[in-house]
Amino acid sequence: MNKCISAAVIVAAVGTGAPAKAAEGGPLIDASAFTSLCEGTAVAEQLSCASFLGGVYGATIALGQLVGPPVLCPSRDPSGAELLATFRDYARRHPPGPDNTASVWALAAFREAYGCKE
Repeated sequence: MNKCISAAVIVAAVGTGAPAKAAEGGPLIDASAFTSLCEGTAVAEQLSCASFLGGVYGATIALGQLVGPPVLCPSRDPSGAELLATFRDYARRHPPGPDNTASVWALAAFREAYGCKE
């Protein structure tokens, strides 16, 4: 039962992989606004971004271990700076649309960089 509850919490935090619509004024973080935050040069912006990205990464790894199959299969865990660089690179090549959430966009970047090979 605890595994099911934990998995439900992680899925809610990370997203399902399907595009999620950010409700105006709602709790979801808009991907475009988050991308702007991550492109900032202030230390607080970079720490906020790296912390959020670390949460998405960690939750995705945990979900794969808890209920499987894994979605991410990195050769080693990336640092916060590497997660930030991965997200920035992905967002520059694939600008998010207005209906994308930050967690779904981060997961897409991580799947491209660290996804499991078939």
